[in-house]
Amino acid sequence: MSVEGYRDRMVAVLARRSDRVGIAALAAIAGVSAAIYAALTRAMSLDEFFPGPGVTLDFQVMLGDDRVANTWWLYGAFAVLFALWGGALWVASWVTLSRWSVAVVVLGGVAMAAALVPMYPPFAVDFFHYLGEGRLLWVEGENPMVRGPGEFFPIGMSYGNEPAAYGPLWYWTLGPPVLLGGDDFPRSLLLLKGWMVGWLALTAFLGVLITRGLAARASASASSATGSGRELLVAIAIAWNPYALWRVAGNGHNDIVMMAFALLAVWLVIGERWRWVLPALLASVLVKYVSLLLVPVFAIYLLRRPREELRRRLPDLAVGGGVALVLLVAAFAAMWEGLSTFDQVREQSDRVITSTPDLVSMAMHGWFGASLERADEIGLRAGAVAFGLAALVILWRQRAGAEALVAAAAAMLLAYALLGVGWFRPWYFLWVITLAPLLPGRWWMALAIATSVAGLAPDVAEKYAVFAGALRPLTEVHPSLPAILLQFLPPAIVWLAALQATRSASLGVAQLPVKTSEVSMPARSAT
Repeated sequence: MSVEGYRDRMVAVLARRSDRVGIAALAAIAGVSAAIYAALTRAMSLDEFFPGPGVTLDFQVMLGDDRVANTWWLYGAFAVLFALWGGALWVASWVTLSRWSVAVVVLGGVAMAAALVPMYPPFAVDFFHYLGEGRLLWVEGENPMVRGPGEFFPIGMSYGNEPAAYGPLWYWTLGPPVLLGGDDFPRSLLLLKGWMVGWLALTAFLGVLITRGLAARASASASSATGSGRELLVAIAIAWNPYALWRVAGNGHNDIVMMAFALLAVWLVIGERWRWVLPALLASVLVKYVSLLLVPVFAIYLLRRPREELRRRLPDLAVGGGVALVLLVAAFAAMWEGLSTFDQVREQSDRVITSTPDLVSMAMHGWFGASLERADEIGLRAGAVAFGLAALVILWRQRAGAEALVAAAAAMLLAYALLGVGWFRPWYFLWVITLAPLLPGRWWMALAIATSVAGLAPDVAEKYAVFAGALRPLTEVHPSLPAILLQFLPPAIVWLAALQATRSASLGVAQLPVKTSEVSMPARSAT
């Protein structure tokens, strides 16, 4: 054997040994994480507490009276889970993509999600609303866009008499778990949890496909077209993320459905399947209207294509527009009651809670003596102006290319979460953590990690901050202040640091090579 042949053989042997170690490490991380999730579920199980006393409960009631110990228990569990997830991300950054590594990632994600599915949703009652809203449409034949589900649900819920402010497609997607569960509410809730986990799995899968597509566009080499080398990393970043698992498998939040359709639209763009881009994007909007913010991002991507190519795509876009119109009419057909259909959307847009507008409202009320109603109004306007300015900058600096499309979409949703939304809840960060890991570069992953950690902290602070000595001075200013700072400061600090370090609105993505055919005008500086 030649020296070169012996060297290549030894490199292959070492690589295989390294992969075996990495795969074993990933399996161990998944096992320990699933055990922690199972322990949390045992403390707050659906079987034990539903229907319970006939009203929805939260983790305070389920965990018992020792709130100091419970604070440490929850934060300690979250800290270990994030440390394990960080270890998994590190391993995934160097282990080889193979059928064994893929199997461990898939089975590990299934094990962790399965451990959380039997959990009574601890941090929000939205999940019970979802089942009630689905039954309103599919069983009772009522309109969930104008009627609350409380009358038809076996336990009392906060806001039970109010309809939700979701789009009509969301209620149609609830058909399978509602119909399969029948009148057995515990079974229906478990089926709905599993249904939401399926949307999380779809989102992670689409993230992998997008990652491959971005790699193929960034280079003309055959190796990049077959894989980016980041597939495992992206899959773990989304499907193993403790924040995503807790919010989706544990609490069942429907933001993951909105983002699944949004990522589908991105994947269709990358694959040049223009006939279906508009229907996919509209489907996201028809689940939750916040994804309307992505429309100008996609529009700018289109406008920056070469004119001759854009003309060639017009027939497909026209067909897609027709399909989207049919989807729009079909989604609203059974629920349309004139402008009153959107009464709940308008009402919720005037509410303020745990958000930047809420901070402004606190200042106006506490420092300047404005009435609560007037202070909230000023806060909402200030947030709208701040977000509007940030959005203009993001759109103005959006470069040509698919990477810039994903970067602008993530930045737009992050800016809205941090600045614009008045009624903010921590699960809204699902908008960001499903997009940010798709982009190469340490800053986007750092932003995904910071947003995930911050998004899992505020619920406990909202309930237990008064028992934590370090946070007590903040609660004396306002009970929601610790939650607001915990959820917004980490991602805001990382984002500002990334902007300063990269001098790029897309955090360095603008420095990636772009296919010549995608450039229709000189690219602006991405500062």
